[in-house]
Amino acid sequence: MIFAAILAGGTGTRMGNVGKPKQFLLLGDKPIIIHTIEKFYINQNFEGIIVLCPKQWVSHTEDLISKYIPDSKSIKVIEGGNLRNDTIMNAILYIENNFDINEDSIIVTHDSVRPFFNS
Repeated sequence: MIFAAILAGGTGTRMGNVGKPKQFLLLGDKPIIIHTIEKFYINQNFEGIIVLCPKQWVSHTEDLISKYIPDSKSIKVIEGGNLRNDTIMNAILYIENNFDINEDSIIVTHDSVRPFFNS
């Protein structure tokens, strides 16, 4: 089993006063995070996609996914952690608690604001 953990925990403070984290800024006609999620969503090798973001952005992220990705039942949004490693651990714990994994299971982590890659 292969899982994607999309790390969207940053708040974008280095970008200055933009009003929202950079993963939610528009790139063309949709938010950056949606471009990134779509790269994993179209790849049939992933059993599940877990998007991790700050607690106050979970509902907003779920709404964006519902709007832009019509059949998104393989995508789950959960709260990230205080640090990047905490966020990754939240993804691991979610996968361990919700899927029948084994030693061959793989978790691919990816930064939500890096949408330009080939999966």
